[in-house]
Amino acid sequence: MKKTTCLRLLRLNAPLFIFAILFVGLSACHRDIKKDKGIIVNELGDACPTLASAEGDEYVITSSAELSALLGGSGCTTSTFGVDVSKNTLLGKYVKGKCKMKIYNQVKREDGSKRILFKILANSKGFCDTDYYEWTWVVVPNFPSDYEVFFVVEKR
Repeated sequence: MKKTTCLRLLRLNAPLFIFAILFVGLSACHRDIKKDKGIIVNELGDACPTLASAEGDEYVITSSAELSALLGGSGCTTSTFGVDVSKNTLLGKYVKGKCKMKIYNQVKREDGSKRILFKILANSKGFCDTDYYEWTWVVVPNFPSDYEVFFVVEKR
């Protein structure tokens, strides 16, 4: 009788156990983005919400002239961002999610492959079908001009 009870409990709890393992595993994949910012000097969030944009827009700003040209007509100024482009580069990406979202950023410099990897985790809050768009801007130290910047967005 005891053996049957244990097997019955195992059958009932197996789906719950598998779900728990998958949840912990998926959370671990994103833990590095949430805790390790990489080479980010400063996160500016949605520094200029009035900036005209289209889905998929991404920017690598290395000069004040580039920033001024981007901000033209938006009502924002270069002082809104407060970036010293002689020492730093501004990276920005327009991200799509659902409802209100929490954004986590990580930027890694990979010298061997000469690339900058900007990872963005867009964690949507709530259960709605409304598309929500938001800029995410970060400041990183300058890097050589022959490095390529890759923007990777993960949605959760």
